[in-house]
Amino acid sequence: MSRVYRKRKKGGKLLFTFTTVLLMLLAVLIGLSAFFTVSNVEVTGISLYTADQIIQASGIQKGDNLVFIRDSDVVLKIKSQYDYVDKVRIVREFPDTILIDVNESYPIAHVTVGEAIWLIDENCKCLESVESSDDKVLTSIEIRGVNAETPVKGQALSVADDTTQIQCLSDVLTALQSAGINGNVTYLDVENIGNLIFDYNGIYKVELGAATDLDAKLKLLEQVLTKLDGKTAGTIAFASGSEAHFIPD
Repeated sequence: MSRVYRKRKKGGKLLFTFTTVLLMLLAVLIGLSAFFTVSNVEVTGISLYTADQIIQASGIQKGDNLVFIRDSDVVLKIKSQYDYVDKVRIVREFPDTILIDVNESYPIAHVTVGEAIWLIDENCKCLESVESSDDKVLTSIEIRGVNAETPVKGQALSVADDTTQIQCLSDVLTALQSAGINGNVTYLDVENIGNLIFDYNGIYKVELGAATDLDAKLKLLEQVLTKLDGKTAGTIAFASGSEAHFIPD
């Protein structure tokens, strides 16, 4: 009988301990629901959208609890409504502020698929279909040599026959933007990924070769350009990231 009693007594202690911990957690949750409620929502990093648009899309309202807001849900809601939103970061500033930091996509290039012209960002994300007279077409890089499948808004551009081509395209666009010379490039031809070609200011044909050592090649390009008169048209051909040659037309 004493053994049975001891087992029951031990089981009772475990149940009491579990119940106590559960009640403590419940008390903490209740306390959190009473404190840290949203009074302010701030938005940074936007130029294409208004703060009110982003806040409304986020679903966050005053009175919501900072702790219980699910970041992934907020990000998904915003990105599903606005195609030019690339990344979203949620920052909690206790006790009562939510900061929504937005990174917008930039229409660095455009590609023609069938009769449609699509704007893409440096990651080859399809932003929107526009008319040929759209200012974004006139100020972005024309992509040549891509046999793209039908674009889907908000998704990456794709090709059926060569998946490496899109990666090469993205790498070059990213490098051009990082170097700050994308505004000088009129077209980029990626038909031959072993020798990527772009036009610089309508004067120079730049033969990059393969999509390797891109940062080094573009730095070298800047050095080469300083030695040219900016009038004599020709080809700047890269043998590597440390060697380039100018061939006048």
